[in-house]
Amino acid sequence: MKKGVLAFVLLFACLFLVGCGTKTQILSCGYSATAEGIAYTGTEDYTFKGKKVQDLKLTIKFDLSALENNKDAFDQAVDALRLEYSKAIEPGVTTNVYPEGNYVIAIFTFDPTTFDGYLNYMQKDMSSVFNTEIDIEEAKTAMTIQGYFCNIK
Repeated sequence: MKKGVLAFVLLFACLFLVGCGTKTQILSCGYSATAEGIAYTGTEDYTFKGKKVQDLKLTIKFDLSALENNKDAFDQAVDALRLEYSKAIEPGVTTNVYPEGNYVIAIFTFDPTTFDGYLNYMQKDMSSVFNTEIDIEEAKTAMTIQGYFCNIK
């Protein structure tokens, strides 16, 4: 009987006091822009557990449909983007650039256990992303104010 009560107390403490039962949610925020005549869209996916970001994935999708009839130019554009974004490969950041139809997709995945908080490629301090506690709804509001369109999954 005592073991059953102790197990219940430990389970209660884990689920409600420590946060073991905190569900994971994703704040997905997007934007669209044009640079040097190329339209692109971006998505930033922040995986939250409670009030902390556990993972971050940035995806940029470049529209190269204007080059669909010129395979050499399309391939050169893919190579140029691969070369450019290979500069973003650093500890804690995985980069993948690949063609998909008339688009080129660039994906950056951040591992908070090995990422030092500073993205050298962009010269951007991102330490607050993983070190700040914020409610997912508050983060959504802040991103929306900055011009992103966001949803919670």
